[in-house]
Amino acid sequence: AERTTYHLVAAGTLAQWHGYDRHLAGLPSHPEATLTVVGDGPELPALRALAAAHRLGSQVQFTGTLTGAAFDAVMAAADVGVSSLGEHRRGSFALSPLKTRDYLARGLPLVSAGDDPDLRDDPNFVYRAPVSDRPLDLRRITAWLDRLRHNPCVTPQTIRSFALAHLDMTQRAAAILAACN
Repeated sequence: AERTTYHLVAAGTLAQWHGYDRHLAGLPSHPEATLTVVGDGPELPALRALAAAHRLGSQVQFTGTLTGAAFDAVMAAADVGVSSLGEHRRGSFALSPLKTRDYLARGLPLVSAGDDPDLRDDPNFVYRAPVSDRPLDLRRITAWLDRLRHNPCVTPQTIRSFALAHLDMTQRAAAILAACN
């Protein structure tokens, strides 16, 4: 069955440079969209306060740290993974967050801001949010997801295949060794 939900997941140690506040600030404009925030960290109190201030209630869920089957279940329920959206806050624009690799390995398209060297070819299953502190435009993201869902060339399997071909450490190590010879 084709999915019609707009459920996003953001996972990791919660810090201000992840920019999840941008997502929370964009949620009120799109009540059909939801966000599950998985993890703990110094930014969690501020994110909870922002969610309360925007009266997001059922649109956002904070799970705390999850592992194993509980983490897998949250990821399986997601339509899109949210990568780092505020890396510019650290003065760095190049990033390769583990969360991005996990989302892609699971076949999830993702929302990201900033430069990820492994995604510079702009695959169509990556939504590039502007590098800023402005709220995410969830209407644009859901329109992108709708187009993606109707693209027969983009499936969870093709996204996983991309991850295997471009992000697998075995492939990367082999390329490094080949360059050294």
